[in-house]
Amino acid sequence: MSEKERKKLEQDVAFGVMGYQRWRRDCMHAAEGRTFWNPNTSTRHRWLDDIGPLAEPWSPTTDPAAAMEVMKKCAEKCTVTAECDASKAQWLVAKLEDEWRGYGVVEANCKVAPTLELAICLFAKQLFSQPNHGGGK
Repeated sequence: MSEKERKKLEQDVAFGVMGYQRWRRDCMHAAEGRTFWNPNTSTRHRWLDDIGPLAEPWSPTTDPAAAMEVMKKCAEKCTVTAECDASKAQWLVAKLEDEWRGYGVVEANCKVAPTLELAICLFAKQLFSQPNHGGGK
């Protein structure tokens, strides 16, 4: 994945999955209760009651903590699993489908990538793009 593609994926996740708003210079004056994301700098801007405005790096395709925030958002929508295939050096993130024999993974509802963070973001973008999940486009 190129750097441009990675940045576009992060933008899609920030806006379509996390519900962040596009950052503007004047946004922090009225930001209480909202979170903004600056795609140019991969920076999240939010208001913390005890601190006030806070700007911090936020890159869910590379940062494990940011990726876990995205994974938690996905888990609010469906049952999610993540698995590592060490023989292929890749991660799979998938929606578990309730089947009569138990849970199973449907290939159309999973994403595979070389890192867990990237697999989470690809999966989240796909999940929140589905009309029945109420997010994204």
